[in-house]
Amino acid sequence: MEFTDTEFMTARDKQLTANQFRNFIDKLATCGNCKETQLAFSRRVYNHLHLHCRFIAHYDIGGFYRTYFNGDVDDYRCFAGHFVKEGKTTPPQYTADFEDINQTFSQILAEKHKEILTAFSTETKQRDLEKGQNLIDKWK
Repeated sequence: MEFTDTEFMTARDKQLTANQFRNFIDKLATCGNCKETQLAFSRRVYNHLHLHCRFIAHYDIGGFYRTYFNGDVDDYRCFAGHFVKEGKTTPPQYTADFEDINQTFSQILAEKHKEILTAFSTETKQRDLEKGQNLIDKWK
């Protein structure tokens, strides 16, 4: 996509941010909540999300990551709902200044959404089964 300069973000900055978001989403799809994914979640992406995509900051980049990308499928769905609904892209509308990059974020996420949902669903199920087994063992 062709990005346009705005008062608070140049086209080059938008391109760098979109590239870093793509890298992060690719890591999220391939290894879920792993160290590589955490490292790929850049401050540039975090700042765009909470400044221009209607997310709250969650105190800091670590809090934001732990809120949405902790391996829990419902937490991931909460994040993804800002960009993808029923398999269709729905970029957050903040101002026209960021429409191009927000549309790009939606497209990037839509490409990997099902893979991430599957990975996080598996992780959530496994965690829930372990918790259940621990409770059974506790009360035997």
